Amino acid sequence: MYNNNNITVATSLMSLNGKVMEVPQKSTASAIQFDLSELPTGVYILNIQDQEGSMAHFKIVKQ
Repeated sequence: MYNNNNITVATSLMSLNGKVMEVPQKSTASAIQFDLSELPTGVYILNIQDQEGSMAHFKIVKQ
């Protein structure tokens, strides 16, 4: 969960087989950073949902 200027978003990172990946994240005033260094090589889906229920999905390829 990330909250900035009364905007709250929830994030999750999933493998392609649907497993939720636990990754450290760091939030600043304008960004959320994920540490993917411990994840194996592969393709992941980043899901972001705001407080109004709008969702965005991003494909991340770790090489």
